[in-house]
Amino acid sequence: VTFMNIIYKLTKSLFLAACITLILSSMNFAQVANYTFTQTADTYTPITGGTVLFSGSFDENISAAIPIPTFNFDGVDRTSIYVTANGFITFGTAPTGTNYTPISSTATYNGAISPFGRDLVNGASGTPEIRYEQIGNEFVVQWQDVRRYNSTGELISFQVRLNSSNNTIK
Repeated sequence: VTFMNIIYKLTKSLFLAACITLILSSMNFAQVANYTFTQTADTYTPITGGTVLFSGSFDENISAAIPIPTFNFDGVDRTSIYVTANGFITFGTAPTGTNYTPISSTATYNGAISPFGRDLVNGASGTPEIRYEQIGNEFVVQWQDVRRYNSTGELISFQVRLNSSNNTIK
């Protein structure tokens, strides 16, 4: 009976340790859910410097890895991004050119920031381009004069700004 009590207590301790490990490891994966959203009314200011990735006519384009200042996303320090013409950026690996739903995708990249994830192409007018620029502590990626595929007459411009000093996304 004493031997059985020892085995029982050991099994119970191992089970408890396994449960605690499982709970703690699942908490690490929930960090993206801890981001908060705050709506603000800002003025859109286009960037004009930096590096142009795509201009003129583009569709389904994806950049090579672009080095960025260290930015902590999902509890991991990131040092590069991929920019897609479809309105989002990814960490870790590049998405496919036909990925139009970056947040709900089952792709293998290590996170996405999607200011306007859709099937986007260059606009029919304006100065369609996608560029990035480092401005102070912010790494800015800009999509200028783009439109949704099969939508005529619209021009959409937007940015994503990664602030490396406080790890915020704007």
